[in-house]
Amino acid sequence: METRLKEGVFSIPAAWLGTALVALLAASVFFMSMKTSSGSNIPLINPRKFYDLGGIRAKLAFVFSARQLLALGVRTGRPFRLMTDLGEMIVLPARYANEIRSDPRLSFSEVIVQNFHARFPGFEGFRQGTTDAHLSRDIANNQLTHSLARVTETLSEECTTAFRDHFPALEDWCDITLREQVLQVVARLSSRVFLGDEGARNEAWLKITTEYTKTAYIAAYLLRLWPSALRPVVHWFLPPCRKLRAQVAEARRILVAIIEARRAAKAAARAGGCPAPEYNDAIAWFEQDVQERDSRYDPVVAQLILSQAAIETTTDLLTQTILDIAQHHEIMGPLRQEITQVIREGGWKKSSLYDMKLVDSVLRESQRLKPLAMTSLRYPLVELRLTCRCMELASMHRLVLEDMTLSDNVHLPKGSVIGVSGDRMWDSAIHENPNKFDGYRFYRMRTSAAGAANQAHLVSTSVDHLAFGHGKHACAGRFFVAHETKIALSHLLLKYDWKIARSSAGTKPIEFGLVLAADPKAKISIRGRKAEIEL
Repeated sequence: METRLKEGVFSIPAAWLGTALVALLAASVFFMSMKTSSGSNIPLINPRKFYDLGGIRAKLAFVFSARQLLALGVRTGRPFRLMTDLGEMIVLPARYANEIRSDPRLSFSEVIVQNFHARFPGFEGFRQGTTDAHLSRDIANNQLTHSLARVTETLSEECTTAFRDHFPALEDWCDITLREQVLQVVARLSSRVFLGDEGARNEAWLKITTEYTKTAYIAAYLLRLWPSALRPVVHWFLPPCRKLRAQVAEARRILVAIIEARRAAKAAARAGGCPAPEYNDAIAWFEQDVQERDSRYDPVVAQLILSQAAIETTTDLLTQTILDIAQHHEIMGPLRQEITQVIREGGWKKSSLYDMKLVDSVLRESQRLKPLAMTSLRYPLVELRLTCRCMELASMHRLVLEDMTLSDNVHLPKGSVIGVSGDRMWDSAIHENPNKFDGYRFYRMRTSAAGAANQAHLVSTSVDHLAFGHGKHACAGRFFVAHETKIALSHLLLKYDWKIARSSAGTKPIEFGLVLAADPKAKISIRGRKAEIEL
């Protein structure tokens, strides 16, 4: 009797608790579905049906047909709204890009915080508007960009060892899953610049940097399925969120050990009357910046912001470019000839990479055909995104902080999210044969006398090419990513032959909502070759 009573006492509340949670979730979804979306009179391309509570069916339909829905809106020539998997968004035609690019009434950081739950533990790599975020952007804009000349040879050296470890240089053809190996190489290169030798050789750190962003995407997506009122509780129990917190804790252990070891080495040198060791990496740049500003920062958060911005997206650009070259094999010879001539004449210098005009053109063309997204949203990545080509069909994602009216009387309500369409990258009025890969497209533009040369570089931004965003929040690290990808591609072209593996014939980018990504399962057949010059 006593046992049954105890069972009853404990089982009844448990049952009621489960029922109450389900009821609360259902009520939340119902009331969310009854809310007017934004109060905007801008036409909605894919409205939900009256029976579609929470707009779940509309959002799922969007995930699998975003390109078609975007095309419907673009044809109107006017702003339009889309019900996306992240909620409702106002998409502006590209002609608005210059008007909104630096408007203080539009916030990029709030979009990141909102979509990536940056206030919760574990999501520190997406915290915008903080000292750490401002420091990271300043590092990308200043020290990282200005130090390119000093890190060029270092990156080339790291390329040699990274490719040796992850790309087999055998005489016979062998197949590899491309993205997995590119990810490891990019992680090594980025970590060499961000954390020095200690980071590039630390397997635990490399594991975190290659997994953190993916874990965060999954965790953020699952958390968005819950009503916002419940997320402060739910995130403590969701397995991906728990994994994310564990990764941040491990990152802290690694970074603190590196920083303390450096400080100890400097103190010992001073005590012995010897020159203190000098470092040329992001750890040193952060420390210097903080001393100059007399401010505090969290080195773990700052490094996670840099790493998650750099590695996944740079991996996507390089992966897609390698696949594009394999599908247009005729471009390999001219690329190798240019690289050989430039390095033979100038060595590994910043100016040498600037002179790789065809390499630059191929990268930009690959980026044009498959940017990170179909609109310039850039919501999964921070504003200093060191990326190129794995993300959106829209760009310049912003949260409207107050009611505002654009120059042609388009009204943007407070609280709405906007993006700018990237369709001009595939517009026949802008580019001849826009759906065809042409590795010489931007090479011709850069060497012509038509006055468009300054818009032909991989790092150039404009209303016609929004892959790196545009304006105040354009990718601050794009100069570094251009540097890094050119060096890696040079090593790959001179040291290897490759082609699309039979099992991956017909490989094409993956589309998921507004996201465009290089096929993560694509394989290439690769073999070693004798380089024309010693790298």
